[in-house]
This record gives sequence, C-alpha cells and structure tokens, in this order.
Amino acid sequence: MSEGESRIPEEEKLRSELESLRSQVRSALSEVRKNLGKGQGFAERLLASVSPFIEAGIIGEGAEERLRAAADMDDDAASVEASLAALESAIELKVMDPKRYEEIRSGGEARDKNVMPLNELLTYEIDGGTVRLHVPDNTGRPPLELMASIGDGLRKLAAIVREHNASGEGEPITRIMGTSWIVASAPALMKRFGFVLNGQVSEELRRAHFSDEIRQVHEAEMSSEELLRRYG
Repeated sequence: MSEGESRIPEEEKLRSELESLRSQVRSALSEVRKNLGKGQGFAERLLASVSPFIEAGIIGEGAEERLRAAADMDDDAASVEASLAALESAIELKVMDPKRYEEIRSGGEARDKNVMPLNELLTYEIDGGTVRLHVPDNTGRPPLELMASIGDGLRKLAAIVREHNASGEGEPITRIMGTSWIVASAPALMKRFGFVLNGQVSEELRRAHFSDEIRQVHEAEMSSEELLRRYG
C-alpha cells in the first residue's frame, strides 16, 4: 500500500469524527436555544463557554459579532447553524489536537489552586465539608473507559476523604457533590456509582462554576459514609 493510500482511511476517520462532534455540538446548541430562546442570553451563554478559545486566538476575530448576530435570528435552526459555523475552528481543534484543546479549555480551572486532579478525567475541590467533583468535556470517550475512570477517581477520592477526616484538620468532609453535564446525560450511570440525583442546578450556580458549559448541568450527591463504604 502506498503512503497516499494509507492516508485515506485516516482522513476518512477524521472526517467522521468531525461530523460526529459537529452533531453533538449542534444538539447542545439546539437545547440551549430551546431553553433560552432568541436574544442575547443565548449569545452570552455561548461566549462564556468559548471565551478561552477566543482569548487563545483559536476562534478568530469577529466571532463575538457572529454569535450575537446568530442569537438574534428569528429561526431557531438558522441560529443554531450560524452559531455552529462560528465555532468550527474550536471543533476542528478538538479532533485534530485534543491535547491542545483540553489545555485551552481547562486553562481557567488549572489556574485555580483549589482544583486538584484525581486522574485524567476527574478533578475535585474541597469546599468546607463538601467535595465537588468536576468532569471535563469527554463525550468522545468509550463508555467502558469512562466508567473505569470514574471508578478509579472515586477510589482515590475515598482515600483522600478518609485521610482528611482522620487528620482532624479543617471541617470534616460529609458529602460529595457531582455537578456536571454527565449527571444530566447519564443519570443511570451516576446512580450506579452510588449518587442520589438532585436535578438541574440553579442559574446562579451555573454562572459561578459552569459558565463554560453550554449543556444542561445537573447535580448529584453522595454522603462521605457511602463513598467510604463503596470505595474505601
């Protein structure tokens, strides 16, 4: 097989991944448009979610104007497609260079010294007697890999909680909060891991902690006792 022929399957794979990701983003945009309707609230939500890519120069000059113009369109489908087109360079980056994409996307989170990694998927922060778990955008992960990463992260978190509470330093950790897109998209999975579902977060909490997420963000919780019983 020639070098040119060997490149064809790889190119086809990339095209397929791009189209799949565009479809996912289109669905997310449609959901936000349905919830927020026409107007600048839609634009503000999208701009908050892609601001790291605008700052990094990935989404080029004029993106804000394009997204605001799309938000004011009367037709929902046309608004979604115009918004999708404005985000194309970030979509391409995620497929072509996922490591760079994640570095940019999580830049603000990485700068927050309170947020610590559990593994390549999960991060956490301690907020008084609560541990907040965070899951970045990993919709492309195979289900078995996703489940293995969550289980691994919870086992590591159980060890951290046990050590923290045994030390007597600071407020004892009494509950684990999982607040992310994955709670909304895979509630059965969260129940399987021992979480109790609390539903969609308030808009105030979304703005404070999830301004870069355009999908619905739901919340689930587990007591520290249940965490240690299952994973300790």
